[in-house]
Amino acid sequence: QSEPVMPNRSVYSLLALLCTVSSATEYFVSLNGSDSNAGTMEMPFRHVSTAVRFLKPGDVCSIREGRYNDYVLIAGLKGTVNQPIAFRAYPHEPVIFDGTIKIEGDWTVHKGSIFTTALKQPVWQLFVDDEMQVNARWPNAFWHDF
Repeated sequence: QSEPVMPNRSVYSLLALLCTVSSATEYFVSLNGSDSNAGTMEMPFRHVSTAVRFLKPGDVCSIREGRYNDYVLIAGLKGTVNQPIAFRAYPHEPVIFDGTIKIEGDWTVHKGSIFTTALKQPVWQLFVDDEMQVNARWPNAFWHDF
């Protein structure tokens, strides 16, 4: 008659890890998606902020290629040491989080090559083709002069 054998702790740890890994969900976000989608590879969300509402410890948010202007609030979103919540660019696809707001409206010629438009919000920085423009100012000085 043989004695019963108890598995050691490493077997239990491995089982716990496998259960943890299998419960993680990968959500997808794409500029071609819709926030009413399920967040799958085939039916991605449109905004990262929508994916945030679904993320739980161990989950991953894979963001497809593009320039995103989302306002993403992650306050209260908490993973754990063993189950972090991860945000990542989908492999080999560049992702840019762009905090700028596109100036939309009717532009009119003010004088020569100077154009004007009405703004709905203050402008602190202005970019044209991803290059920051220098604001008109007097005296004509640079930021490093101050």
